[in-house]
Amino acid sequence: MMSARSIFAVACSFLALNVFACAKGSTGGVGGGGGEGGDDWGGPGPGSSSSSSGSGGGGSGGSGGGVAMTTCDMTTADCSTCSECSRNTADGLCTSEFAACADSLDCGDFVTCIDGCTDGDTACYTNCESAYPTGADLFNQYASCVICNDCYVRCDGANSCS
Repeated sequence: MMSARSIFAVACSFLALNVFACAKGSTGGVGGGGGEGGDDWGGPGPGSSSSSSGSGGGGSGGSGGGVAMTTCDMTTADCSTCSECSRNTADGLCTSEFAACADSLDCGDFVTCIDGCTDGDTACYTNCESAYPTGADLFNQYASCVICNDCYVRCDGANSCS
């Protein structure tokens, strides 16, 4: 079982260390923006009537659309609080991934290792992955769940996930 400090580190390390080239500031909406007829939420854009011919999330003028926001994305202000929601609440989609990492000594050792890396030190991060491959895999599954699923908007998944 990991210590409280390690559990907190699991939640925050990927943010501070840019695991998956994470979120460099954007907290805006995803998709939308197309032409007339669409906003980020699938409704009519400004100046559009409710009888617009466009489909939701981008309308007739663009290729918007995007990802539906989750409860954690909608109810938090930034990536850090969204990841906390994602791992700790009934609305969170990543509770099982977080629990798998928190229950693994190898994942705890991996987190401790990457906590010692300076920002941008990919060699250090790679060494940690090599030393704790199971932990790295569990941690990356958790981080991927947060960034690419539950907190896609708040953690700028558009620039990190394919």
